[in-house]
Amino acid sequence: MWRFSERKEALEKLTQAVEQAEQLGDDGYETLVVSLLLLGDLLPWYGETKRAELAFERVIALCEDHGDRVHVAVALLNRRQIWIAHRDLERAIADTRECIHIARELGLATTTFMGSYNLGEMFYQAGDPVSAWPHVNLAVELENRRFSGVGRPVARLLQTRLLALEGNHDLARSWVQEIRTHQERLAASGTTDGLLMPSEDVLLTMVDLFTRDASDQEWADLRARADKFSVEQEPIEVADVEARWLARRGRYAEAFQKFEEAHRLAQRIPNVMEARLRTGVAALPESDRAAEPLRAASSG
Repeated sequence: MWRFSERKEALEKLTQAVEQAEQLGDDGYETLVVSLLLLGDLLPWYGETKRAELAFERVIALCEDHGDRVHVAVALLNRRQIWIAHRDLERAIADTRECIHIARELGLATTTFMGSYNLGEMFYQAGDPVSAWPHVNLAVELENRRFSGVGRPVARLLQTRLLALEGNHDLARSWVQEIRTHQERLAASGTTDGLLMPSEDVLLTMVDLFTRDASDQEWADLRARADKFSVEQEPIEVADVEARWLARRGRYAEAFQKFEEAHRLAQRIPNVMEARLRTGVAALPESDRAAEPLRAASSG
């Protein structure tokens, strides 16, 4: 349910799973731990940060009592959502680095992949491609070696998003086409293994539109899909990238309006994208932006 963007339904099921697992004692340990990990991951997106903090405190204590460092690492990986809800990028990064440290000590390639991916994505979302690249490159390497545990080309997709943000449109477009070809081949074979999730396909289409002469209708169609499928900070990213696409075509007033839309989304969705949005607005010609309202709101 979570992976297919049915997050409210997932929240209900996880709450039930926690309640039932609690009644089983040690027999319900793994189900309880995994349910709390996912519950803590979801709750910040519904404004329930305190409940999420309690879930993570509890799951880390449970894991430590059982000598379970594997799930301590995962708890640190997922706890970044709390810091994102607080707009605290430094603490989100610190938790993720500690997760990777534990994963490397234990030889957990998949957890190392997820930590590297998350670090790269957070730096990308914050508009810091230089810091993002080492982590994205490692995630792509692990994915190519089939150590991701995901089965979908999510690291390659993140690399493509990062290339587009940097302005390397031709290379980004070549990877869009390669991922699309791979996805079409899988679909034609009748398998669902390796197919992007709906939210991920929204991001792939976003880069596709950004790197070519797309139409306004195509962007409108993408926004409709994002409203339905996108998770976490992704709706803000879609609006930000469309704003940059408009700016590249000299449609600066429309670009500013789209940045304002992204900023409104950022007021209600936990994120670390405020600096990136301000940088995007600052790049617009002064005459085409009434930047003061957004700038003041962003700084506040």
